[in-house]
Order: sequence, then C-alpha cells, then structure tokens
Amino acid sequence: MDEREKDEIEIDLLQLVGVLWEKVGVIAGATIGSALIALLVTQFLMTPMYESTASVYVINRQGEVGSATSSDLSAATSLTYDFEHMVTTHRILEPAMKRVGLEMSVEELARRITVTNPSNTRILEITVEDEDPEMAKRIVDELSAIAAETIVEIMEIEKVNSIDEGLVADKPSSPSMKKNIAIGGMLGCLIASGLVVMQFILDDTIKTDEDIEKYLHLSVLGAIPDMENNKPARKRTGGLGKGKRRKRA
Repeated sequence: MDEREKDEIEIDLLQLVGVLWEKVGVIAGATIGSALIALLVTQFLMTPMYESTASVYVINRQGEVGSATSSDLSAATSLTYDFEHMVTTHRILEPAMKRVGLEMSVEELARRITVTNPSNTRILEITVEDEDPEMAKRIVDELSAIAAETIVEIMEIEKVNSIDEGLVADKPSSPSMKKNIAIGGMLGCLIASGLVVMQFILDDTIKTDEDIEKYLHLSVLGAIPDMENNKPARKRTGGLGKGKRRKRA
C-alpha cells in the first residue's frame, strides 16, 4: 500500500468521525430512547422472579465411624456431580410438585432449578426461582428433603444432612433493571451509529472539489459562487435621494 492509499484511508476515517460527530445528537437521542423503552418493558411487561436457596451436606464415610479418610472426601466430592443431575430428575421433582401443589410440567420446573457444588466441598446448593417468593421457599425446601432421601437410597450414601433451608426473598432476582437499561441504551447507540455509518458508506454523491478530483479524475478549473448566500447589501436612501434633508421649521 503506497502513501497515497494511506492518505485516502485516513481521510475516509476522519470523514466518518466527522459524520458521527455531526449526528451525535441523533445517536444520543436513540441511546436515551432505547434505554427508556428497556426501562418501561422491564417495569411493566416483565414478571419479577424470586430465588430461594437451600444447601445439603453429603456424607460418604467408608472407614470407621467418627473418622473420614482422604479417599472418603475424594469419593464424595466426585459423587456430587451425579447428585447435581439427580436433583432435576422426574423421581425427585414429581413428588416435590405434588407436596406443594404446583401446576406445571416437570420440564418447566427443571428450568427454574439451579444446582451448584462449591469447589472442593461436599455441599450441594439448590436454588429455585419462582414468581412468588413464598412458593420458591416451599419448593426448594421440599426439593432438598426429597433429594436427600432419594440420594441416600439410590447412591447408597451414608447420609445427606440439611445445612440451610430456603429463605423468603424480599427482592426479585430478575429481571435486573440496571442491566436491561444498559443493554437497551447500548443497542440503541449501536443501531443508530450503524445506520449513520451505512448512510455514509452508501452516499456516493459528489460534494466538494476534492471529490471531483478523487472519483472523476478531473481538475477543477473554477467555481461558481453561491449568490443566495453572498448577496450584496443594498444601500438604503431617504426619500430625498442623495440631497440633504430639509430642516423642519
């Protein structure tokens, strides 16, 4: 790439920046408008969801009672991955749904459940999300109790103890007002900027002398001034022409 091509690219970039700067008001308006729309949608159209979390402790002792070897800890830690999957199975979810009188499909409830295993622990944290904070607590409590019984029965684990029961949330976990406003404003800014850039790229009209030399490869010999913007000022004279005004008696 020679110096001339570099200069042309630099000029194009500078022109693009200039066009964006000229449209900064439009872009700012689109950003604010999109953020406002996101706020209204979040406030009035999206249902707030509440979370409740319960935790259980998995005991898999193979040695003597009252002692836990390193192999016990390793085995229990690896088994927690199996437990994470078991919590969202039909065998555990269906009884929990019957106990709380929940009317939804198993698959829908499974999508509202999150099971996590903190690193290097034998703890399972079960989180349930629901529109009603009281219902979220009831579901997670029943779910953790049934899961503990089922895990002991199927996996032949010594015991699964409950650590914490679910709490009634006083604030919704989703949707996030700040996050949605930020995403809405960002999308509005990107869309408006993209339209301005697209208009700039597709605009092939000739506006300046440099455009004529650049695109038509012709030299400009002269320019006609814009008379509408360069009209000579008219001299105003009195009713007596150039003569002196008569003095009134």
